[in-house]
This record gives sequence, C-alpha cells and structure tokens, in this order.
Amino acid sequence: MPTSFTTDSFQALLLFLLLAIALFAGLAERIRVPYPILLVVAGLGISFVPHMPRIPLRPDIVFTIFLPPLLYAAAWQTNWRDFQRNLWPISMLAIGLVGFTVFGVAHFADHFIPQLDFRAGFLLGAVVAATDAVAANSIATKLGLSPRVTAVLSGESLLNDATALLALEFGIGLMMGHQTPTVMEGLGRLAWLVFGGIGVGLGLGVVMSFVERWIDSSELEMVASLVVPYVAYLVGEEARASGVIAVVVCGLFLSRRSSRYLSAPARLEILAAWKALDFLLNGIVFILIGLQLPEILTGIRHNDPWTLLKYGIGFSVLLLALRMLWVFPGAKLSFMIRKAITHREDAAPPDAKSSLWWAGQVCAEWCRSPQRIACRTRWAMAKCFSNAIS
Repeated sequence: MPTSFTTDSFQALLLFLLLAIALFAGLAERIRVPYPILLVVAGLGISFVPHMPRIPLRPDIVFTIFLPPLLYAAAWQTNWRDFQRNLWPISMLAIGLVGFTVFGVAHFADHFIPQLDFRAGFLLGAVVAATDAVAANSIATKLGLSPRVTAVLSGESLLNDATALLALEFGIGLMMGHQTPTVMEGLGRLAWLVFGGIGVGLGLGVVMSFVERWIDSSELEMVASLVVPYVAYLVGEEARASGVIAVVVCGLFLSRRSSRYLSAPARLEILAAWKALDFLLNGIVFILIGLQLPEILTGIRHNDPWTLLKYGIGFSVLLLALRMLWVFPGAKLSFMIRKAITHREDAAPPDAKSSLWWAGQVCAEWCRSPQRIACRTRWAMAKCFSNAIS
C-alpha cells in the first residue's frame, strides 16, 4: 500500500478523516461513550477497508505538531484554583504512581513474558506508566466523575511527563549497558526536568503576558496563542528539560492572567476557537492511532496471535492492579501531608473496603432497572475509583 500521496489523494484522505471524525464523535455523543475510545475503534475498523492507504504516524510528528497545542489547550482550560487545591494528590499520582508502576512492571514482567528481564521490564514500564494527557479530561468528563476527581486526573496527566521521561532515560541506560545511575543523579535529573520546564514555561509566560498587552485584535491573539505552545515545547526540549511541563506551566500562567489583558468577548472567542481546535486535533490523533493496526500487524506477523493477546491482557490487568494498589495508600499519604502543611481538617479519604462496598450498593440499586444496565454499571465503577482518590 502506498505511504506517499499525491495532492488529490491527500485532500480526499483528509476530507474522509474529517467526515469520519464528525460521524463517530456524533455517534459517541448519542451512545454516551467517550469519543476518543470510539475513534480509536473506528480507526481499527477503517484500517481493514480494502485499498485503504497506510498513514504512518511517526513519534516526532506527534510530539512536535500535535502534542504542544493539545497540552496548551488542556492547561488553558484547567481551573487554577482546583489545580492548586489538589496539588498534593496530583503530585502523588504524577510522581509516586508513575514510579510505582515502573518498578511494578519491571518486577512482574518476566511472569508474563519469560524473555523479559528486569532491565527490559523497567524500560517497558517507563513507556506505559504515564497516563495520556490528551484523553484524560475527555474520558473523565464523559464518565460523569466529580469535578475534583476530573481535576486530579487531568492534572496528573499533565505533569507525569517528567517522571516518565526520567524513567525512560534510566531504562535506556540500563538496556544499553551504561552505568546504573545513582539515587542522587536521578533526583538531580528529575529536579531539572521539573524545575527547568517550570522555568521555561514561566519565562515565556511573563514575556507573552507583556507582549499581549499591545495586541488588541482577537485574531492576532489567537495566532499568538497558537505559536506559544510550540515555542515553549521546543525551548524546553532544547534545554533538556520537560517540554511538556513547559507548555503546561505556560498555559496555566497565561490562562490565569488572561483577564488582565483580554476583554470578555475576546476571551470567549479564543476559548471557543481552542475548543474547536482541540476537538479536531484530538479526533485526528485518535483515529490515526487506530489506523496504525496494519503497521503493527506487519511487525508481529511472525508471533502467535493468542500469545500476543495473552500478553496484552496480562499487562493491561497488571497496570490496572498496580494503579489500584497505589491509589488508596497514596490518597492517605497525600491527605496526611496536606493536613500537616495546611492544618485543614478535610475529610479523610475512604479505605478500599468502604469504597468497594459503596460502589457495590450503588451498582446493585441502580441495576434493578432493566434499562441502561451497562451504562449505570460503568458509572458505578467509575464512582468507586473517584471516591478512592478524592
């Protein structure tokens, strides 16, 4: 199948993708399923259409073109007060959970794939530990989670890049036979990833907040806001800090200060434009992920399909189990740290037993009705997880 396109074929393919995004996103809204999930499934199905051209999705294209504006849009729409109020739970997930998942996968990897040792498992854990910053907010909202839980999950997905990137660097070093880094080296590198990214984001945010005072046109403001995330990401990566954190911090900073240099109509116009752009880029990314299936099948055609299915299910269950194991003690620790620092008497998070009992009661009560059983069961399961981390 061709991987290069003429102008006409590229235009036809782009039109097809846009129509598919609109169709399946509308269908997802009607059946109350998060549209990123349905778009990935739709992409998987479309990839089997005869003569469907292969569309390579290179990582550098995703990170350089799609990721910065999507992160910036998520940060711009994040409520700063909610983010600040939930900073400790977010940190426990973005740092503690990612590290716990990496070591958990490294320890149990050989139980699923005998060929994997601790080093290979560590690298695999670094790849899969971080949650997706693009889909977290959309899926959490569609599942009906509370605003606070949505803020925690979205904040985690925005900030876990530094921990995952550090683990990935360590994993590559272990696989290549380099010297195993010490704890102090790891802490120093993590500090630079985080604080270097924060410095780049704040620096660019200060500059842009000064420049935007001289911009009166909402159209020029939109163009400037579109350029900012790319500059923040590229400068952060060039400084060997976290480009993701640089974009997020810059977006949070400018969003919080936007009322000082933007009129209310201009702010509404920019928010509406960013929501449309965010939806469009999200749709393209997720449907392209599904269209990568032929490339994946080509790379694994020499392996037994049932063995690969077993590996996939096994690692999915492992990741979910590790996350659930961390959530309850992590929530308790976050509560104790926040109470010791702020001296606030917030309600303590429930333990695992009470949360599961509560979710079971809700599920049993609601599932007495024969309609919408699957939807309500999914809602009860989501509420169980939200009750645990809130």
